[in-house]
Amino acid sequence: MKILNNHHKQLATGLCCILAAFATTTEAEDIPTLNAIVSNVAKATMPSRNYSATVHQKVFQANVLASPTAKTSSAFALSASTNEIEEADFTVNGETTGAFRVTKGVSLKWMVQSTNAVSKAAAPTQNMRLMLTVNPMNALRHIEKLNSATITNDLYQGIPCYKISATDDRFGFVVWVNKTNWAVCHQMILQDSSTLLETDFEYEKWNGFLVPTHTTIFKPSNSTRVDQEFSGLSY
Repeated sequence: MKILNNHHKQLATGLCCILAAFATTTEAEDIPTLNAIVSNVAKATMPSRNYSATVHQKVFQANVLASPTAKTSSAFALSASTNEIEEADFTVNGETTGAFRVTKGVSLKWMVQSTNAVSKAAAPTQNMRLMLTVNPMNALRHIEKLNSATITNDLYQGIPCYKISATDDRFGFVVWVNKTNWAVCHQMILQDSSTLLETDFEYEKWNGFLVPTHTTIFKPSNSTRVDQEFSGLSY
């Protein structure tokens, strides 16, 4: 009986090793290649032809004078100590590359810096500031050219994603691609391990591809957040 038990233990040990190896192989196969991910993102989010849209852009900045600790590395942490400093409206051209080009600056409203929201006032509309644009396909195509890219399974705000990380000299790129719809939902660009820009993307399906409905762009160096709402899509 003792010999039989030892034999069973050996079989069980061998089976566990086989299952462990199989699990490792399955996990590795679950992650597509970088080229496949970039291709799928392009198919899902690159329009077949140019289209126009309207963008309403708001700029917020932490009130560091009122709160010395207002600077933060998170795009979602600007809250009570934050002032809205600018609102602007643009018409833009959404290109087949994923880029947006401003075709017309419609309006610009500067806000008086104040901790009292009631005292905010509009300033003259001259000197229109251009819309800030972030094209995640640029980052993905740049990462494709590097030899340092790694891909892991990850969650971003509860969304199952492929997390793609790469470095290029002093710069780092991290992109989260939604596994369900192949859209980039979050992107970070770093320099010397410090975040330069952090961007969130939200999309909707329009004419067979995904278009941005809302983006949030955060620049930690000056605690500035830019919120953009897209609407009025047309060919």
